[in-house]
Amino acid sequence: MIRYACPGCAAELSAEDARAGGEDSCPKCGTRFLIPGLPPPPPAEEPRRWRDRDDRPSRRDDRDRDDRDDRDDDYRPRRRRRKPEKAGAIGGMLLGGGIYALVQVALMVLGSTGFCCLWPGTYFALVWGIMAIIRGAAITNDTDRGEAPRALLICQIITIINFDVVNMILGILGLVFLNEPDVDRYFARNSPDYYEDDDDR
Repeated sequence: MIRYACPGCAAELSAEDARAGGEDSCPKCGTRFLIPGLPPPPPAEEPRRWRDRDDRPSRRDDRDRDDRDDRDDDYRPRRRRRKPEKAGAIGGMLLGGGIYALVQVALMVLGSTGFCCLWPGTYFALVWGIMAIIRGAAITNDTDRGEAPRALLICQIITIINFDVVNMILGILGLVFLNEPDVDRYFARNSPDYYEDDDDR
């Protein structure tokens, strides 16, 4: 049953549901009008389901996402440290001193009659030169992850046994630079055993 008011005299009227939208007249004032229709039923809530199979998240995707997050935590890069100028100078002195030592060894071999093969200083300079070039290049390119190169600098001074005054001076300068607090702290933070929390201890 539909209940409504006459638009002319506001009399309360009623009609069957089947007459909704049809024409009618008020018995009191004679005003003709259309019987209002029933309000549309509220739309039924659509069941929640995935329209497309590709949009449905899978448990495998969740596991892969968790694995990626774990890997990101494990391999989170270190905070980048600003390299002091004297630390870069140490890398340059090792790199240049190593090259100079290898050139000196080559000249000793080419200019001697075999005595250099009996002199242990030749092999010492050869081995030290290769190691100094590798470590010096790593320090210069900011790829070094080792402790302070104190032993290499001491060996650089020992190359004086081959009358290598240049490397002896570079080695002394390197040790002086290495004793600077900011340089020593830089190499300590680059070592594999360093943790970010060490600054708070």
